[in-house]
Amino acid sequence: MSLTQGSTAGASMADAEAMHGFLTFRCNHSGAQDGTPCGRQLEEGWITACSHLFCVEHARGWFSNHDDCPLCEAGPVKLVRMDLSRASVRRRGRTALIGMTPPEIVRATEIALNFWTDQKVFEFQREGSRQGQEVRRLQCTEEAARSRLAGAETACNELEGQSERLRRSLGDTGREVAQLSAELQHLQQQQQQQQQQQQQQQQQQEAAQQQRQQQQQQRQEQQQQQQQQKEAAQQQQQQQHRQQQQEAAELEFSRPSQTQAFDQSWGMRPTPSPAPTRQVDWTPMMGLSQQREQQHLQQQQQQHQKQGQERHQQNQPHLMQHATQRQQQQQQQQQQQQFAGQAPSFAASLAPLQQQQQQQPQQQQATSSFASSAGAWFGRLQAPTLTNSGPFFGQPKRRRRM
Repeated sequence: MSLTQGSTAGASMADAEAMHGFLTFRCNHSGAQDGTPCGRQLEEGWITACSHLFCVEHARGWFSNHDDCPLCEAGPVKLVRMDLSRASVRRRGRTALIGMTPPEIVRATEIALNFWTDQKVFEFQREGSRQGQEVRRLQCTEEAARSRLAGAETACNELEGQSERLRRSLGDTGREVAQLSAELQHLQQQQQQQQQQQQQQQQQQEAAQQQRQQQQQQRQEQQQQQQQQKEAAQQQQQQQHRQQQQEAAELEFSRPSQTQAFDQSWGMRPTPSPAPTRQVDWTPMMGLSQQREQQHLQQQQQQHQKQGQERHQQNQPHLMQHATQRQQQQQQQQQQQQFAGQAPSFAASLAPLQQQQQQQPQQQQATSSFASSAGAWFGRLQAPTLTNSGPFFGQPKRRRRM
């Protein structure tokens, strides 16, 4: 009965030990490069005198080239090979303590318990150091994560500030774009008005040119009429002069025949008469004709001056309009320069205005040339030149004898 009870009790203890891995022996060698222990459950191993346990693989690999312990680095150590399997322990456990006295049994159990406690303390210390390393590693990773989180928070705050600034700048740029678009529309309207004014000015200039052409044609016609009248007057004067010469010649030829007939009627001998020499004083006639010509020239000059003054008065509003337009163009140029200085990024949209500014000097040159030509024309009108040329112009008329 006692043997059966002992066997059943040993079987139950073996099952309990199998259930708890904490009670088993493990290899103490730290064979990995990173310092992690082997931790293999042993059924056969090597025990050193310094109470360290190694598996067969690590013991052969180390003690084939070394004499000291790989853990405590003690001098040449003694090794004992032990079979730590549960079956051998059960076989040895039944008869291992037979024949020993109680003090020896206590001594053997003390040695066995000390070896087991040393192994578990070593495992606990090694596990504690490993866990401490893991804790320190976790702390380092936690600190790194916290620092990264703090950096990420600061970066997020900076990004939020940047986004807020960008929103504000977008709002400001939107308002600036609205203002610039309004100014652009205003400038386009001004440009359209300027184009309309230019068209009106062109129409007025064309009308003025047509008027000037008509006036020039009228003056040319008047000059042609005057020339025709002069030619007709010259022809009449020539005819009258010829008639007077013929009459004078007839009178000179008829006078000697009349005197001879009178002498014959009274029985007198005709006496030869010398050739008639007649002298005519033309000075009073020439003075009258010169006075008339001077009066006629003065009247023509007065008429030309009146016409020039009237034309100057007619063209003076046009000149005033040109001057006001020049001032407006200069003001617009100044406004455009200010606008270009305030919004340089919007200068590309003002290319038509720049072209208009480039065309303005040509318009100014055209207006200046027009003003200079008008001034010269008014000067010619105020000081006309008349020539007293002609073969029979200025000659006095002869009085016809009755």
